[in-house]
Amino acid sequence: MREIIIYDSRCLEAYITNLTNLLLDHTQHPEESIRTIVAESIGRLFQTYPVELVDSITNGLTNGKELVKETLAKSVKYSINKDVEE
Repeated sequence: MREIIIYDSRCLEAYITNLTNLLLDHTQHPEESIRTIVAESIGRLFQTYPVELVDSITNGLTNGKELVKETLAKSVKYSINKDVEE
């Protein structure tokens, strides 16, 4: 999924709500490596679908548990640094 998001996230438009929910469910995963992939995926999707994701990210950053906040904060970093990393 990460590779599809990196290559062409526009092809996921029909699935963005389900995909967002799936990724948000894994923001609390106990393994940091999984949370890092989730953060990168959310951050990159945010570049293409900001309207669809902004409320979920904002809500998680303000009301989420510690791991949710940490993961979503990383996702913001990935959304900002997207062009630099490619």
